Parts: sequence; C-alpha cells; structure tokens
Amino acid sequence: MKSSSTFIADLPESFSAFTAGLIKPSLTAIMTAVVAFVFSGLWFLQSAEDLVAGYPQLLASGPGDDYAFITAAALNVADTKPSRRGVAVLGASCLRAATDEVKIESELQNADISERVFNLTTRGQSLWESIAIADYIVPGFGGVLLIDTNPLRFARGLSTLETIMRNQRVGFRSPILVELALDANIPATPATGYYAWDNRIYLRARLNKVFKNLLLGPVEHEHSRLSETIDKEKRNWVIERITEDIKSYDEDVEVLLDALSKLSTALSRSDSATIILIEPPINPNFIDTVIGRDFYARHMNRIRQYARSTNIRFWEMNEELAFGKSNFADWCHLNNTHSRDEYSQLLTDNLIREFLRE
Repeated sequence: MKSSSTFIADLPESFSAFTAGLIKPSLTAIMTAVVAFVFSGLWFLQSAEDLVAGYPQLLASGPGDDYAFITAAALNVADTKPSRRGVAVLGASCLRAATDEVKIESELQNADISERVFNLTTRGQSLWESIAIADYIVPGFGGVLLIDTNPLRFARGLSTLETIMRNQRVGFRSPILVELALDANIPATPATGYYAWDNRIYLRARLNKVFKNLLLGPVEHEHSRLSETIDKEKRNWVIERITEDIKSYDEDVEVLLDALSKLSTALSRSDSATIILIEPPINPNFIDTVIGRDFYARHMNRIRQYARSTNIRFWEMNEELAFGKSNFADWCHLNNTHSRDEYSQLLTDNLIREFLRE
C-alpha cells in the first residue's frame, strides 16, 4: 500500500498542492486552494441553472417532490426561443388529479390544433406561486394559462406570500412577486441576473440532496395523481385545517385578486398569453358538510364578478360534470381514471372552442 506522501505525489500537480496545503500549509498550496475554490464557485454560478433545469432527479427530495420537477419544466419553457405556444395548467393537487395533459394534448391534435400542454400543477401550490410561474415562463411561452380557482387558494394571503419569499419552493424569481411583496412591506430582493445568487434559498435547501441521489440513484417523479380514500383520522385533520384556513377568506380574496390583476396587466403588454380561470373538482358532500353551500356560492359569485370586470374568462366545470361523493377520495381529489377523463375531456372541449375563436 502506498504511503500518503507517495499517493499525493502521484496526483496532478495542482490537486497535489491543494492536498498538501491541508496537511502542511505553504504559500503555494494556500494560493492553489484559493484559486481552486474561486474557480469552483464561478463554475457553480455559471452552471447552477443548467443543473436545476436539466437534472431535477438529482435535486429532488423524493418521488413526490413536485417543485424540483416543475422548476425544471418552467426553466425549460421560459428558455424556449422562439416563444413556444401551448397550454399551461397552474394550480394545486386537486386540479392535478383531474388533469391528464397527455390525453388533452392528443385530443387537441385530433382536432388539428398542434398545441403542447404543460402540466405545472404541484401539491399545495398557492395562487402566489401560480402567479410566479406564469410570470416567469411567459417570455418563452404564448398561449393559454389555466389557473385554478379552488377557494382555499384565495384564503392564503399575505402571510403565505411572506412564507414563500422566505422559503423559496420554486427555483426561479418572479419580478411580479417581488413587486407584490415589496408593496406589502414584505422583505424581498429584486433579481440580480446571477441565477445561483438569486435562487440561493432554493439551492441551499437542495444541495445535500444531490450527494444523496448520486449515491443512491436519481429520483423518478411520481406521475400517479389519483388518490385513495383517506382514513377517518386524516379526514378529520384535513377538515380542521380547511375550516381554519377559510376564516381568512374575506380578508385575503381581494388581495389575491389584485395580485392576479397585476399578472393580467403584465401579460396584456406582451400580448402573448391569455389567462383563463377554471373551477377544479370539489366534493359536493364536502361543500354541504364542511364549508357550506353559502360560502361556496359566495366564492363562485366573487370569481364571476372578477372575471366579468376584467374580461378574463372563467370556466365553470362542476355543474356540467355533476360529480358525486363516490368520485372523490377526499374533499377534492378524484379517485378514478374515468372521472379524470371526463374532466379532461370537458377541459379539452373548452380549449378547442378557445383556439377556434382566435
């Protein structure tokens, strides 16, 4: 077996000097170490965005880490030149469980509409994050932005925005979100143009995952979106959480609609993308027993009023589909492919009419 000194001597000269500097510091070794550190930092600053966009399976904490994979998808869409047309679906897991982007894209192609469909939904995606994703991708995207109007998303206002700015879940910066935060006196730093620095919160939370995934193998995104019926204990926890969340609805809804208007105004300047609000599936039994018919009717009326006043279309889906309690695993997640196909087909029919209008 070679001695440590023989082993070091066999290494390339620069690395040998670096290692020697750790064992017996010298000016040369220290300078080499500093240069190596600086160049490593510069390489990371240059390559971080490529790593995030190209290798989400190395950054993901597990198969259900939607944000690593959606970040990669958004970075790639935004970087497309010329601008890529299509349909982007933005929202939380209730909408994701109901949306089959492969089926929708295939049906559009059957109707001679060659539009890509990008499913950018995630578990627990707030309306703030939907706005951020839409804002970020638009330079490389033109077409339709379908935005989820689940009432809970309109009950998570400025406190949620503050949490998002502090604990970044998507690996890119939205100028609109920064502006909204600063307007609300929430600390936020405008982008500098250096990806690794601007997204240091996102990267810092994930760098340790790279080493783990290199050792254990890359993570594959969990594509299954249908849910199984939840047990009584989890159901009670969900009901308790939702009941608490909707208490802030009246305070938060106007703040969030104003934020949506800022996005709409910015998009109208570029004339490349169109917002369409869509009603996600929701269990009618949950409406009756937890949030109440009056609350849901009030929410729907507010979204209708907003849509009329801003000339943004609002697609109401549930009345036509008439899903019942048996179609759901819980309060909003569909539990079978037939129901998902029904929802996706209605969405497709609406999209075909939308594209034929142009």
